[in-house]
Amino acid sequence: MLCLALLGCGPAELEPPSLDDVRVQFAADGHFDEQSLASLRRFHALLPRDQAGADLLKTALIERQDWNSLVALLAEPTGGVESPEQRLERSILLASVLLRAQRLPEAAEVVARQRERSPEHLRLIWLQAYTAFHRGQLDQAATLFDQHLDALAQAGLAEALLLSGTLALQRAEPERARGALERFVAAQPEHAAGHNALGRALAMLGDEGGAQQHLERARALHAGSSRAESAQALLSAQASALNAAFARADYAQAERLLEAMLPTADPRLQAELYRMAARVQQAQGHAEQADEALRLAAQLELAPR
Repeated sequence: MLCLALLGCGPAELEPPSLDDVRVQFAADGHFDEQSLASLRRFHALLPRDQAGADLLKTALIERQDWNSLVALLAEPTGGVESPEQRLERSILLASVLLRAQRLPEAAEVVARQRERSPEHLRLIWLQAYTAFHRGQLDQAATLFDQHLDALAQAGLAEALLLSGTLALQRAEPERARGALERFVAAQPEHAAGHNALGRALAMLGDEGGAQQHLERARALHAGSSRAESAQALLSAQASALNAAFARADYAQAERLLEAMLPTADPRLQAELYRMAARVQQAQGHAEQADEALRLAAQLELAPR
């Protein structure tokens, strides 16, 4: 009791807030309000080693786009309790957040340090190439793509093909650009920037017909083709139905709509849908599934754009 008196606080102040209360608030409102964020900060201050609390605080900071606070959280000492896999994941997340905060030199340092431990990890290689490109270190980015582009593409990191092609255009290497960009638009045929870049590469190679075809396709995608408009209209109708199902507590219908919408949504909308999925799961008392949905939403929010 003497310790509590000296601290000027009683047992209530040392009792961690309820994570379930925070989850319920999110399920009801669809976002983390100031009170919930304060509760999560206090929970983490009292129980810094509690993984569920730390993960929920990370999710809240990502949802609020408070990148600098998230950097501070991720940079906290871990007390040597991390496994190599956990340290790797934390480094990747920290680098991604630093990129969002436009702190490129720090992101580059984090990635380089972690690559010394995991030199062949493709996510780290992609982040290193991405960071080098946006820092103007084009030779370093080009070297990384020369060495790892096929592996990155095969691992599903198609954006590496687009960035590699864009880099080749900047370096006046249209043949190299064409190779990467043809693979990219084959993987993502509805990507306007990919068609535009490929059109530029073909124009530099003297293929006027091919260039015109891809540039026109890029313009059509920018303007919104009938196919894109139809897809958007369908998603809009489904979103209205999803909100209505949630409002009337028809969670089975909400889950069916989410399953139908997620495959065709773009990454930004997918993040919103996963947040809605978290609300649906939390409303049913499925805290673990709700936390996993929030984790997926956060992952999409932090993907380099």
